[in-house]
Amino acid sequence: MNKEQRLVTQLSQIKNILEDAKAILEWHKLRVFETSINPSNKVFLQDDTIQQLEDKQMTFWSLSANIHTTLLSKTISGNKYSKYKKEFTRLCMQFYYLGSDVRVY
Repeated sequence: MNKEQRLVTQLSQIKNILEDAKAILEWHKLRVFETSINPSNKVFLQDDTIQQLEDKQMTFWSLSANIHTTLLSKTISGNKYSKYKKEFTRLCMQFYYLGSDVRVY
């Protein structure tokens, strides 16, 4: 697998991690909402949302470091480089602002 193919694969992986993290947050919001509506109907399960998000964050930033190194190597042509760099920056910003009211498009 050449560097460009690996870069595309890694970008896809961090995009999937971002989507997983969004789903974890949405599940947590729903859980908090449901328990606030009917507190007597609480099911006492361990909430591991923080641990799940920490795992996603560690994996995301680890892959991001690899992508950043690949982009720094400048082995990808200029037009494709700027496209990948823009996508990478967008994904990193979305992950950074995950759970806030800031939207990155």
